[in-house]
Amino acid sequence: MGWLGLEKMLPVKIRSNDDAVDVDFTLKPRRKHPRHPIIHRLDWDAAPTLHGYNRVKAKKKETLAINSENKHPVLVVGKYGKGRVVAFASNPAGGWGMDFVEWGSYDQFIINMVAWSANLLPEK
Repeated sequence: MGWLGLEKMLPVKIRSNDDAVDVDFTLKPRRKHPRHPIIHRLDWDAAPTLHGYNRVKAKKKETLAINSENKHPVLVVGKYGKGRVVAFASNPAGGWGMDFVEWGSYDQFIINMVAWSANLLPEK
């Protein structure tokens, strides 16, 4: 499966091959989805700086979190076939996410993304 085949499954559209943006920002949950199982009850006030992201466009209105500086989507969820998909457009560890791993809610955030994708958490 090529890049375009993968993009069909993702809840985002890839803007280009050169979509990397090196900029410091914090991940900010959208008020529209405050109780979504991936982001609910995490300490967003203590979320550390991310140092970049890939510029993407959400296919539907399922953006859970945005770049605090420019409101670009960073965490987007969706469905593909009978499954669920998550796109996290930054690096959750190392590089852009080197400070993110120190966040007190980091482990729960990763667990939530995986569990929700595996249909182990409620839809919304």
